[in-house]
Amino acid sequence: MTFRLKVCGITEARGLDAALAAGADAVGFNFHPDSPRFIDAPRARRLIERLPSRVAAVGVFVNRPLDEVLAWMDASGVEWAQFHGDERPETVADFPRPWYPALRPAGQVPPDLTAWASPFVLVDARRPGVYGGTGRTADWTIARRIARARETVLAGGLDPDNLPAALEAVRPAGIDLNSGVEAAPGIKDPARLARAGSILAAWNRTREAER
Repeated sequence: MTFRLKVCGITEARGLDAALAAGADAVGFNFHPDSPRFIDAPRARRLIERLPSRVAAVGVFVNRPLDEVLAWMDASGVEWAQFHGDERPETVADFPRPWYPALRPAGQVPPDLTAWASPFVLVDARRPGVYGGTGRTADWTIARRIARARETVLAGGLDPDNLPAALEAVRPAGIDLNSGVEAAPGIKDPARLARAGSILAAWNRTREAER
């Protein structure tokens, strides 16, 4: 399974509803305490209880011990773990729940790309010391190389204005929207989400017609 549209950094019901209306098949909850989009497990669970069964709930974790990750997943109800820190492939290879890594390559395709025992990878922008939600775009040239080798979800500063170019440049299996569809950190803008969702849906229809 690869998410076609994931909306990350959900913190409140209005944003969740806007993500669903835009066609999200996955929503993300940031469990990294240093993030401005941090949400605790009880609040995340209340939002997850509103999700239709077709939509996956993802927890974003940064350099947490795996037993803590499991505890947060149980407490919140998220089904997937997104490892968004400095985790190594061998560290998470045997994690017992669905998971995938967020790669933040700088300057070259990661040499251990095929080492990740996950159904797909997420590619985000690199900013030293910051783990996601930076508003910066990823290196699309590197992301395209990764997307040719692995199922890839593209993240990193995507918004309705740059999304068409990003889709054509990278041709990812899916996208992850966050800061580019917000009115403020953690507060999603329904209009921007709707525009982005429409762009992605049209692009997916075109791809399917080409096959």
